[in-house]
Amino acid sequence: MGVGRDEMRGEMGSDAKRQGARRRTVRSVLRRMCIGVACAVVLAGVLWGSYVGVNYWRVERAIEGFEAGTSQARADVLVRMIDRGVPTGKQGERILELLLRPEMVTREAYPRGRYPGFALELPFAVRFGNVSIGREEEIVRDGVSVRTSQGGGDDILMGKPRLEVLSGPPRTPGTYHVEIRQRYTFNLHHVERTWHWRPLSGPFPGCLLPRRSTTTMPFRSLERWDYVCSVAAEADIVIVEKSQAEAIELISNADLDAAMKGAFRSNALPMAMNWYRAPSGQRRSTGMLEITYRNLPAAVGFEPVLRLSDGREIPGNPQVSHRLFARAGLSGQFAVSASNLMLDEPGVYTGSLVLRSDPNVAYRDPAIKAIWDGELAFPITLQVLSNGLDISH
Repeated sequence: MGVGRDEMRGEMGSDAKRQGARRRTVRSVLRRMCIGVACAVVLAGVLWGSYVGVNYWRVERAIEGFEAGTSQARADVLVRMIDRGVPTGKQGERILELLLRPEMVTREAYPRGRYPGFALELPFAVRFGNVSIGREEEIVRDGVSVRTSQGGGDDILMGKPRLEVLSGPPRTPGTYHVEIRQRYTFNLHHVERTWHWRPLSGPFPGCLLPRRSTTTMPFRSLERWDYVCSVAAEADIVIVEKSQAEAIELISNADLDAAMKGAFRSNALPMAMNWYRAPSGQRRSTGMLEITYRNLPAAVGFEPVLRLSDGREIPGNPQVSHRLFARAGLSGQFAVSASNLMLDEPGVYTGSLVLRSDPNVAYRDPAIKAIWDGELAFPITLQVLSNGLDISH
């Protein structure tokens, strides 16, 4: 009996030793796993930190390179970085301040009583492709705010100068200091990917496979953003008597006349429809003339005139903004319809659309110092109806 008890105690001791060994093994494995996880986390942190650090210094070098010698190629590098969201918030702010600070282009002197026009231009094209832009703007004249506005940055994305006029034209000669203050917010277009399975949508057997759809989420807000910056530009507006104001020169010669006529083409759009309010009431019209121009040999500014088949002429309405002007070297198009001419009487108007040079039309763009002196004529047919839809409400 004593021997049996000793054997039982021995077996129990062996079991306890085996259990203790197993616990020690488990603890050792868990300890190694924890150490492995911790090492993996540390390694991931080091790699991520290295990635962020490399990106940070890559952006810094790009900024320093642009500041050392500005060029379109270096501007393009900064734009691509913004598009991909590579810079930090502070770096993005510095980049946008470099790229979006406008130059304010003015005329040497403006005639008294006329709205002074100026242009806001960027030194380089900034072809952002993955952002929505919000803009807050304030125009300050001699320290007094004269206008505030909110909008987008379509002019930036299209690479076009923005033309503005100074509200409330100064009535007395003198020099007026004008400042433009702008605040930009940039939101990247975030991509959202979702999976869906529609086995009954056909065709078989492709319908049995799940499909992924990708949606780009453009978003613009003045309150939430990925990047933000504030810039300003200033200039002096000089107001003088009309006889002393800067005037647009008219230029013409045989070679220029031939080159200018070769730069324009017209395309009639007989089914195009628009509505407008004429002096006698609401009107609906059909017919439009699309006039395209390519690589203008000189700047132009035109007043549209409808020359009827019987020789009568109907001039364009000066109260309607035609924007029939363009700088030398540009390509684009004008569109002229009955609303530009403010045709009042219902009927069919057949004849020629004459684009007649007019320096007053081009005066709004201060970069235009001279325009071609001539006229172009294109066949046109317009129909005006009196039963147009009332869009006044």
